[in-house]
Amino acid sequence: MQPNLSFFAIYGMLLLLLINGARSSFRVLTYWLQRERAVGERVVIYGAGAAGALALREILRNAAHQALPLGFIDDDPWKQGRLLNGYPILGSLETLERVLVEHKVRGVIVGSERIPIDSLLQARSICSRAGVWLMRFSVGLTALDASVGHTRSIDFDAQLSA
Repeated sequence: MQPNLSFFAIYGMLLLLLINGARSSFRVLTYWLQRERAVGERVVIYGAGAAGALALREILRNAAHQALPLGFIDDDPWKQGRLLNGYPILGSLETLERVLVEHKVRGVIVGSERIPIDSLLQARSICSRAGVWLMRFSVGLTALDASVGHTRSIDFDAQLSA
């Protein structure tokens, strides 16, 4: 008696489903454990794009930051009310003051380098009035070899004081 080809097809698909399910469940459980384990000061991330998502992942994975992310603020009206990696987009720069008070936020992390300087100045003013710290999350490359001729340095403090 020859084995039926449909048996192998069904068995292969079932095996693939079980393997992918096990891998996915492990990743989901790891993510939720990191989220539940997070302790520290309550923060919101300004910028709900790829850089903001990267800032969120870094905060969740690195306990040394001592930050508890509550969500995001973003100036794009299309993103309002949506979720990014399971965290809500709580408002925009115009509603930042309300978000800080309602959620008892202790800090704002600027998660993107694309935010215009005028918006950063406004955010700094709002945070200062509310007694909330403001920091910028950045990821970059630093040349360790003197032969690399193209390096770019941005003086954030000089831009803000100008």
